[in-house]
Amino acid sequence: MSLIGEGDPRGVGDRVSLVLAALIVLFLSLVFRGFLVEPWRIERTVIELELPRLPAPLKEARIVILSDLHTQSWGYRELFIADQLRRHPPDLLLLSGDLISNSGGVNTVLEVLGSVHPRMGVFFVRGNNEVEEIADQQGFIERLTKLGWTILMNEHRKIEGAGEEFYIAGVDDPNNDLDRLDKALEGIPSGAFTVLLAHTPEPFPEAVQAGVNLVVSGHTHGGQVQVPVLGPPWVDTPRTGRMYTSGVYREEGSTLIVSRGVGWSILPLRLFCSPQLIELRLRATSCGPTRGPLSRDGPS
Repeated sequence: MSLIGEGDPRGVGDRVSLVLAALIVLFLSLVFRGFLVEPWRIERTVIELELPRLPAPLKEARIVILSDLHTQSWGYRELFIADQLRRHPPDLLLLSGDLISNSGGVNTVLEVLGSVHPRMGVFFVRGNNEVEEIADQQGFIERLTKLGWTILMNEHRKIEGAGEEFYIAGVDDPNNDLDRLDKALEGIPSGAFTVLLAHTPEPFPEAVQAGVNLVVSGHTHGGQVQVPVLGPPWVDTPRTGRMYTSGVYREEGSTLIVSRGVGWSILPLRLFCSPQLIELRLRATSCGPTRGPLSRDGPS
């Protein structure tokens, strides 16, 4: 007596066909999601952090972090960012580079961001695209300065308010080995609350040793593709590898925020790694270790 289908090549063939069909459907669904859905599903991520010795001007301030817009011309991403900044105007705007993909995007990105005037200012550091794609660097910087932006190239500025002060420092593009953290921090009083803006997260270990309170960066795009459990297969940060891909990291007394950015590199692909615009809200903690971050996607 034999079971139905036992030893039947057709039964084995049918099962193989079903497995192949399932794999094809899975592959096509991932391609659809990665190329046609996620690159355009921009999240407004609200991150709430408690930090010790937080100066009064930063308490409850709406800080917006925009990274890696990779603008070439007006499109959905640019319209989304312009709309979000209009509906949720920031008190402080931090731009961590790669706002353009090439020099053709300069006019557009200045149209997108030129009408934004936060009360604490706009601070910008160059990314590798600004360094590599713009021939007239001096003219570019002059245009940003006329908008009221502060361009930080291994330097810092003091911000005062409510009888207290803090410092915003910025390093030039680490991807091209232009960052000089010691120069950026030179002259800041010991123990002063300091925010560091860097295009990539690679200066973070050095910033920890220097006692920088908060570091804001981008460049990684979160890897663009996140493999469940394993994370991104590759991130373009040779000095730190995959240590800091996206999100919030704490080491000793320093905190790092790495934005997944808004745009993409090489291919218009994102998979399990949606683009984001970050709104940061800071609160003071009295003493002891800082509490972990609260992160959520805010309403658009």
